[in-house]
Amino acid sequence: MALLAMLAFLGMAVATPYSDIGLEIALPDMKTVYPIPLEIMIRRDAKIDTKFEAEVFNHNDETVKVLKFGSFLHNDDVALKVADVFYKGNPVRFLGVTPLLNFDKLDKRQFITIKTGQSIKVKFNVAEHFDLSQGEDFTIQMSGSLPIADLGSTNIIGYIPYGSNTVRFSVDRRAAEQTRMKYLRRMPGIQRQNCKGDRIEKLRESLSQCIQLADEAEEEARYGDAWRLDEAFGASDEKTRQKVAEVFAQAKDKCKYDFRKVDKVCPEYYSECLSRKKIVTAYIQEPTRQVGYCDNFFTLPVMPVKCHSYDSSEAWGWHPSRAGAVIHEMVQLNFRDTMGVNTTLDTEHGLSKILALNPEQAMRNADNYDLFATHLSLNCEAVSPARRALDHLRTKPDRVLKKEREDGGWFVN
Repeated sequence: MALLAMLAFLGMAVATPYSDIGLEIALPDMKTVYPIPLEIMIRRDAKIDTKFEAEVFNHNDETVKVLKFGSFLHNDDVALKVADVFYKGNPVRFLGVTPLLNFDKLDKRQFITIKTGQSIKVKFNVAEHFDLSQGEDFTIQMSGSLPIADLGSTNIIGYIPYGSNTVRFSVDRRAAEQTRMKYLRRMPGIQRQNCKGDRIEKLRESLSQCIQLADEAEEEARYGDAWRLDEAFGASDEKTRQKVAEVFAQAKDKCKYDFRKVDKVCPEYYSECLSRKKIVTAYIQEPTRQVGYCDNFFTLPVMPVKCHSYDSSEAWGWHPSRAGAVIHEMVQLNFRDTMGVNTTLDTEHGLSKILALNPEQAMRNADNYDLFATHLSLNCEAVSPARRALDHLRTKPDRVLKKEREDGGWFVN
């Protein structure tokens, strides 16, 4: 009963960022949540203490079609984070990769359906991708959300939350280390150099654009109009401005560093891009904090072809770009350094989802920074219909003072 109560809580609607000013903003008519979240029952293997089985139950009255690629349902040998593991209440170090997916490249093989009243099972070994060297007093649980599509389509239309029970376990430290080494030995080696032809120039262009985007976004966060911050992060107070500006400043510094070493950061040294059917745009190799740029990255335009909007049915109206992907990964690296991999979101994609996050969540989700930076550069209007309706209410005294770069003075924009 406790698990079902938790799942019911996960399925509750998230308050919109503008409720504090007396407005309830209705997001577009998208299937963002099924009535009942997926229930996951975690069971420990009877013989191998680091191996688990997760059974996923669909208690809804209709079949659910979920994206398995990039999640715990992924059946390929990829070092993805499938669960949350804790040691004495503290997150355990994750040793795998965090991929950035291109939802425009999906096909039916990346999805799985769970019929009403039925379940599916997946097995995984946490010793492959987590540092279990402490050897005792661990707990494991699973919570989050999975992208969903209509049964006859591969277009992402929303998401469904999931939650699990919590399992306590101890491990044999030596056996866990051997499991990790076995996994590393069976990983395929790089058979090719994927940074050829014009790819270095494309990455150099992307990093240069990242520097410009982050610089503009940092200034806008500090001195710009409040509505862009309100839309992307749900708040525009001084604390929010400072935090967002700091994230962009650090992203700019990282892009400058990589720009100077572009010939070193362009090659993909690991195997995480191989055989991914161009779905993975880039990834972060968690132990080394290195970004890997995959084939799909180099096929994207340097900037979005148009503003993100609710008008497109493709990937929730999101238009991927190389510059946006770099901003996303650099922001993620900043989160890793300041908060740790287990405290970042990075699973909230699509306009309806990211704009419904509360301020604390939005500032931990890299897509919100991508939205803020690219829309600022493209001079986009507010993406939310309700936000656009509010624009005419803004008056000059309501806007913050901007710094005049030309003469060092101040003016009201």
